[in-house]
Amino acid sequence: MIACPRCGTESLAEARFCRRCGARLSESPSEEIPTRVLEAPPTSPLEPRPTGPAYVPPAIPSGSPPPSEIRVDVGRWLSEGWAIFVRQWPTFALATLVASFLSLVTLTIATGPFLLGLYFMAFQAMRGEKIQLGDLFKGFEQFGLAFLAWLIEVFIHASLGGFTEHAPLMGLISLAFSPLAFALFAFVYPLILDRKMDIASALNEAWRIVVSRQWVMFWVLGVVLMLLLTAGLLGCFIGVFITAPWIICAMAVAYRDIFGVQSWPPEPLWPSSGARTSS
Repeated sequence: MIACPRCGTESLAEARFCRRCGARLSESPSEEIPTRVLEAPPTSPLEPRPTGPAYVPPAIPSGSPPPSEIRVDVGRWLSEGWAIFVRQWPTFALATLVASFLSLVTLTIATGPFLLGLYFMAFQAMRGEKIQLGDLFKGFEQFGLAFLAWLIEVFIHASLGGFTEHAPLMGLISLAFSPLAFALFAFVYPLILDRKMDIASALNEAWRIVVSRQWVMFWVLGVVLMLLLTAGLLGCFIGVFITAPWIICAMAVAYRDIFGVQSWPPEPLWPSSGARTSS
């Protein structure tokens, strides 16, 4: 028997704790478990490897200016657009003729891509470059987006026209929104061409600009462009080969002033008179 040093209660000799108070009866040496030290294998020094140039993130192009800073100058856009058109009017007129004929043959399926091609020609002419008839087919590189934009534009104008037929009073809605829609899509096509935007992004960006504090002036712009196009259609459809490319050139100037043409290299917009003479 062994007595507890705390309470005096006797317990069996082999007991380690008091059966009454739980105190330790005897200090028994704890068993030490041998430990094994693991040694890491020797490593050889790393050999230097050649590295390439450091990664430089691509520059993010600046967006269009806030709508409050936009100045709608319809007269200057039309004037400068006319100056661009008359410099190479035979090619513009021939391209419009070809685009109109092939659009009719394809049931207007190719109209959207041809509009992109005309904008491409306008941008090229605006830089002082000589345009060619083959440039008209540049828009087919983005056929899907151009066709979808044309399809949406036709649907919107057809819907607005349907309001007028079923309810004459709804003609006021058509009168209010048709010019804005015309101006809207006049920016959608060059946004697709120049900035490679998808249709949703192009519509959103054009809408942000057109439906702003300057929406009245954009409405006036749409009215003027629609009148020019109508005047060309009334002239036995011959005048449209002049008014249509004129409108494209004018809206290319407007696009340049508002958005900037990102696909251009950093070169002067208009070549010097000496360069023109030498060429």
